[in-house]
Amino acid sequence: MSPDGVAPSAHLSPTIREAAGANLYTVVQSMLAEGLPLPGRPPDDAALTGAAAAPIEHATTLPAVTRQLMVRPAA
Repeated sequence: MSPDGVAPSAHLSPTIREAAGANLYTVVQSMLAEGLPLPGRPPDDAALTGAAAAPIEHATTLPAVTRQLMVRPAA
């Protein structure tokens, strides 16, 4: 207690950072594309169809998205 009879006090101010939907979308996109080599812009429909097969195949090899995966610290 101070000489004037006033006790010191402490005040806590928690700060909550709200993640915007756009930020979460960007993070999920980057996580889904991890390890996926993407070609340049396909010149025709046949090449586009072939290029689309790679991300679809890649998606079948990804582990399930869990809460733990989503809240992991950024690398």
